[in-house]
Amino acid sequence: MNVCLFEEKKNNKEETMQFVQAKGVLAPTRVGAAAVVLGCFGSTPRRRRRHVELMSGGLGLDTLAIVPSMSSVAFPVVARGTARRIRAELANGCLSKKSKIVFLLLSGCGENMFSHMIVDSKDDPSLIGRIAGVAYDSAPVSPDPAVWSRAFTAAAFSKIPFRTDRSPVYDHSIVTPVARIFSRAHLRLPWNSSWVRCAANSAEECLPPSVPMLFLFSDNDSLVSPTFIQAFADHQASRCMRPVTSSKFDSEHVDHLRCHPKEYEMNLNQWLCDDPGAIGFQQ
Repeated sequence: MNVCLFEEKKNNKEETMQFVQAKGVLAPTRVGAAAVVLGCFGSTPRRRRRHVELMSGGLGLDTLAIVPSMSSVAFPVVARGTARRIRAELANGCLSKKSKIVFLLLSGCGENMFSHMIVDSKDDPSLIGRIAGVAYDSAPVSPDPAVWSRAFTAAAFSKIPFRTDRSPVYDHSIVTPVARIFSRAHLRLPWNSSWVRCAANSAEECLPPSVPMLFLFSDNDSLVSPTFIQAFADHQASRCMRPVTSSKFDSEHVDHLRCHPKEYEMNLNQWLCDDPGAIGFQQ
């Protein structure tokens, strides 16, 4: 069922792009639609598979999953290269004939990559016009050095193969302070600070107001502030007049699907079918 379309290694950081065909009872009703799952570089392969299997099996959508490298989040020039390859795949690859594409963004990694894609494609109706909806899981993430340093700490520890406890490590006496110094300096660089401001406004400036959004987040998220996510959602609903749906869980960062699989799937499917009429998928 899994067909690997793209695999690249740069600086020992692996980026993968994988296509999974739709299956299940809903697949025949959604042949013109597809899903793109973006992120998350700090998660385990099992956790990433859950989201892909939900979109392809539970929701019946052909699914393209992309796991960017850590460098694509840290350096905009790397992210733009990855975004170009994703856009090329959407234009000429397995999803080229799909008229509606739903994006599922996992944490700040998925949000960052999506922002690069739409900012570079804002004058390209062949992509923007096919975006039928955007679902944020534990995102967006505040451009705060404290948040970024904890995220990089978790990503770094997730790469240690001999760890027996696979729960995220957000705080470490040595790694986190060093990462915070790097994040603070990194975000102050002129080309990065300008990109952060651009990314924060990317959805408002590049997506038509008719594109609906779904926010899946939690008050118990140890990394991302639910207040920040709710403020972003409220802004999209009020100022942009965009269809917005929010669903709260009691689970940790990007852990909602594992802890509440039935509720998570129900929220996504209801959003696809009922809430934002612009998508109009059949049940």
